Amino acid sequence: MSSLNPWRALAALVIVAAAAGCAGGSSGQATPEPHGEQTTEATAEPTADDSTETIEPSDSATTEAPEPDWEATARESADNSDGTGPLDPDQTEGRDLTLADFFSKEGQGIDETLYGVASLEEQKGIGAVLAWEDATMELRLANRYTSLAFSAGQANSSKSSDNVLRVEIYKNGKSADFVDIPFNEVYPFNVDVSNVNALKIVLKCRTQNDRECDYDESVTGVLYSMRLGS
Repeated sequence: MSSLNPWRALAALVIVAAAAGCAGGSSGQATPEPHGEQTTEATAEPTADDSTETIEPSDSATTEAPEPDWEATARESADNSDGTGPLDPDQTEGRDLTLADFFSKEGQGIDETLYGVASLEEQKGIGAVLAWEDATMELRLANRYTSLAFSAGQANSSKSSDNVLRVEIYKNGKSADFVDIPFNEVYPFNVDVSNVNALKIVLKCRTQNDRECDYDESVTGVLYSMRLGS
């Protein structure tokens, strides 16, 4: 039996080792390295700058309250006052005077409505509630008329039937005449108003002893069928 050559055995080992190394290299796969870092983008949250802006009103859009017109208010007040200028014959001819025709009215409970006077029922007239306070009504005639006719009496609704209605006429500030009218009587007046500008009719409540009435709302005096002549 021949002996084994040592050099041939060493060569065989080298070949076997080389073959094993090649087999291991071909079966293994290298893990690829990432080329770049992957980043996750966060959703952008809205900021205060992105919110809707509040629109401030401009000076031109602001509505300012108008200043009150004091002169116009004064004129309107004068137009609505009780004062009525001098009466015009063209405006009063053929009709009875009304409360609106009087330049001024002073007294308690002066009213224009329907009254019962003596035997008259629902007579349209100008009435005033009287006690210790008189009622004064003034006409401005501007010397344009010659006569004033009317009737006067106590309303059937007067609280007292014992007192007297006094009707006193003033021409241009001076007393010209007066008449006392008991309850349930009517007195017709026909007053000369020639050259008269201011004519006042004053109603008073008097007792039968010619004293002031001593309690409120004693008498309701009524004037009716008032007409001016020119």
